[in-house]
Amino acid sequence: MRRRSAFLLSPVPPLVCALTAALILLSGCGEKTVEIPKPEGSPVAAKGKVLLPGGKPLAGATVVLVPAKDPGMPARGTTGDDGSFVLTTQNEGDGALPGDYRIRIDPPPFPKGTNTLKFPYPAGYANDETSGLTATIKSSGNDSITIQLQSNISRASGRGKN
Repeated sequence: MRRRSAFLLSPVPPLVCALTAALILLSGCGEKTVEIPKPEGSPVAAKGKVLLPGGKPLAGATVVLVPAKDPGMPARGTTGDDGSFVLTTQNEGDGALPGDYRIRIDPPPFPKGTNTLKFPYPAGYANDETSGLTATIKSSGNDSITIQLQSNISRASGRGKN
């Protein structure tokens, strides 16, 4: 007499296991909706200027304001030849939402004909967590955010003045 294995009692369990596994795997597929909290309020006008160590204007850089807390929306602006920038959140030049921000300064793009990026200031300014720069956008707006970069980031003023 032949003994049957305890695992082969019926041909149905393997099929049931396979179908169950397929249903479990497929239940994770499909479109999922993630709700991101929307910040309250509308952007207000905000502009300023970025100065290199020694007071020379920084041209072609991108100033990025990162909200210090959620919910929030970042704002950004590109500096002109005189170092001035106008912030944009959603629509060109609409400003920034009122609140507190950490600031990072992204360097100008690569010069034509080169693939080397040279920071005209300490690289730590390109990270909002290490730049030490902050700004507060008031509900009435800001038109005088002055960011004075230092040659040594540990000596930086630590605040975008506004």
